[in-house]
Amino acid sequence: MESQAVLEGPYAIRDFGDHVTLLSADDEDHFPFGANWAIRALEQRAFRYDPELGPAANRWRTWEESDVIHRVLASGPTGY
Repeated sequence: MESQAVLEGPYAIRDFGDHVTLLSADDEDHFPFGANWAIRALEQRAFRYDPELGPAANRWRTWEESDVIHRVLASGPTGY
């Protein structure tokens, strides 16, 4: 796709090929981000977002979803 280089960041475009890939908190090549992930309510309640990582006092701190994903995957559940 001609515009993929421009769109892959904002739209979280990932291409893992035609095979199912296990997500990993240790492997950035197989780590979900942005629009490419969903989380069950059970984990969402157990692993809350850290308010210190979101927008606070007119400062933007990012990666709050990555923090949650790392903690969920590190606790044992798997994702694909």
